[in-house]
Amino acid sequence: MENKQVTITWLNVTTFTNWKGNPVGIVRTEMELIRYLLKSNNPHVKFCIYESKSRLFREVEAFKLNILLKDYLTNKKIKKDFLNILLSFIRINWKEKFKNKVLNIIPSLPFYIGKIFWYFSLVFFRISRFLYRIFRYIYLKNRSKFTNISNFINRFQLENKLKPKKYMLFKKNDVFISVGMDWNLADFLPTLYKLKKLHLFKVVLFCYDIIPIKLPHLCLFNVANSFSLYFCNLAWVADRVLSISQNSQNDLATFLNEIGTPVPKLSTIELGDNIDYKTGKKKEISDAVTDLLKKKYLLCVCSIESRKNHELLYKIYSRLSVVGYKNLPILVLVGFNGWGVNDLIDKIQKDPFTQNKIKILHDLTDYELGLLYKNCLFTLFPSLYEGWGLPVRESLAWGKFCLSSNSSSLPEAGKNFVEYLDPIDTMEWMRKIKFFLENPEKVKEKEEYIRKNFKPRSWHQFGEDLFKSIQDEN
Repeated sequence: MENKQVTITWLNVTTFTNWKGNPVGIVRTEMELIRYLLKSNNPHVKFCIYESKSRLFREVEAFKLNILLKDYLTNKKIKKDFLNILLSFIRINWKEKFKNKVLNIIPSLPFYIGKIFWYFSLVFFRISRFLYRIFRYIYLKNRSKFTNISNFINRFQLENKLKPKKYMLFKKNDVFISVGMDWNLADFLPTLYKLKKLHLFKVVLFCYDIIPIKLPHLCLFNVANSFSLYFCNLAWVADRVLSISQNSQNDLATFLNEIGTPVPKLSTIELGDNIDYKTGKKKEISDAVTDLLKKKYLLCVCSIESRKNHELLYKIYSRLSVVGYKNLPILVLVGFNGWGVNDLIDKIQKDPFTQNKIKILHDLTDYELGLLYKNCLFTLFPSLYEGWGLPVRESLAWGKFCLSSNSSSLPEAGKNFVEYLDPIDTMEWMRKIKFFLENPEKVKEKEEYIRKNFKPRSWHQFGEDLFKSIQDEN
């Protein structure tokens, strides 16, 4: 009797295993899918990571992922490595920080020693800046050479290391799924394409959005080029692409048709929005969060970057403070500092009208974030463009009313539970914020409607729907 080959479903967990901070956005999606699969205890599901240096996929044992998950789900602060600390230091106006450190040390030193220390600090700063500019100039002038050398080494490694059978995880009719930030992985799709052609397994990939292609001016450096290449390659590799909203699916289909690539099967799947915030302990609440819970505040949860449109909220708060608006609550911005906001953060911190009215928080645990949602007056989300709108859904899951942008996929996410505004109409946003602050009974009516009619979507449902689509693929 002929033995039937068992089909294995492989989940790529590279993004989650490499992430150093608290899980957000895409990392959250991958983490919750891992959590669902580990709970299901399906023997036909396995996990793998992609190693960029060797261009190889390797299996990851489930017990290792369980250990890593435990750190996150107990709200344990994830330790950052030295490089991430250094990058965050540079990101948050490192010149100002360096100057402040020096100025804080000098008064405690004798006069002449302090003077010498100041001169040495000045020399160190200027030499560091000079060396940085030289290295940056050399790299930019020789970027193509570095790329050619890297590509040659990569091809050599690929041809020599992919041959041994011990590296071949995937077999015929297996299904490979990836929901992470694969565009950051060197030669990920070319490697996957070669393996797929050799072993005839199926590939299911994700599209969160193509914002860097549609709105390159709102994104970091030349990420638009890398995104265009990524989705061009994706069209040839994927058997099915799952988008997190109809808007994102339409954007992807339009782009692939414009560049003339094949269009794989496209479908949509909604993300989950319920997060377990009850695993933390009171002793883990930071002083900043404890202090805020005693006050009235509005909440905006998302990475702080130009696309998220925090500039609009700053202008509104600055204006209301200047005109002496009474009982203006604190505006709490929760998220890590992204690209293009150093000037904005500098203004918020130095503007005498907003420095005590706008608070920026980073690296909160899920428990702390849950407390902030639970106790806020209402939430704000003025983003210029989104792939879905998880902060809107989280707000609704907590029974909190949200003022949201009417852009892109946000009406899909918020449906009729949210009030939508033009993300560039500052005066309309200010008028609505004032209206709901002055009419708290209207906010209560909105919250009551949300509690009675909104049904949060669990990550378990997301996992089930994802695997149904894979069964359809088979």
